[in-house]
Amino acid sequence: MTPLRKSLAAALLAATLPAQAALNSPQRLASLAQLPDWTGIWQVEGSTATLDPNGPPPYNAAWAIKYAKAKAEAPRLLDTYDRYCAAGVPRLMGSPEYFEAMVTPEETTMVFSQREVRHIYTDGSPHTEADELWPMYWGDSIGHWKGDTLTIDTISILGKEWLDPTAATLTDKAHIIERVRMTDHDHLQDQITVIDPDALTKPWSFTRTYRRSARINMTDSPCSWGIGTATKVTR
Repeated sequence: MTPLRKSLAAALLAATLPAQAALNSPQRLASLAQLPDWTGIWQVEGSTATLDPNGPPPYNAAWAIKYAKAKAEAPRLLDTYDRYCAAGVPRLMGSPEYFEAMVTPEETTMVFSQREVRHIYTDGSPHTEADELWPMYWGDSIGHWKGDTLTIDTISILGKEWLDPTAATLTDKAHIIERVRMTDHDHLQDQITVIDPDALTKPWSFTRTYRRSARINMTDSPCSWGIGTATKVTR
C-alpha cells in the first residue's frame, strides 16, 4: 500500500471510530436491551377487505356524499394500490402484505413484502419542517417508546389514495396516531387513530392484529402493475 493510500485508510478509520463507539456505548446497548423483540415476519389477521373491519370512516356529510359516489364507481376502476403497487399509510397496516420489523433505539423500520418501507424515527427528532414537507405515501413518521409500546405519529400522507377497495379516502391533513405492542410472543397489536377534521366527524379508531409467521425469510410478493381504469378489483 502506498503512503497516500495508507494515509487515506487511516483517515477513514479515524472517521468511523467515533460512530462505532457511539453505537457500542454502554448507554445505547442498555437502551437496545430494553426494547421488545419484534424479530420475525408478521402478517395481519382477519379480513383485509376494508381497513377497519367495523365499517367505513365516520365521514362528515360532504365527504359521505363523495365517498358514496366513489364507492359506487370503485368496482369498475383500478384500485390505486394495484395501479401504483403502494398501499401507503394507514392502509399498509391493514393490507395482506407481510412485513419484517427492525427495532433500534434510533428507528423502527418495517419492510413489507411488496418493497414498501416505513421509517419511524425514535431518536427524538421532530417532524420535518413544514416548508420541506409534502404529501407522501408513507407520510412523515416519528415515534417514542413507553415501556413496551411504540407510539407512532404520522402526518403528511397522500390523502387521495384509497384506504381499501371501497375507494375510501382521507385528506392530506390527516393525522394518524398508532400504538403498537406485543400482546404475546406471537402477536403484535396496532391501535390506530385517524384525526382528519376536514373529512371526519370525530377521530376514527380501530385495531389491527398481526401474527408472527412461520416464514423464516422475506420473499418478494408479485405486483400486478395494472394499467388502465376498466379493471374490476377483487380481493
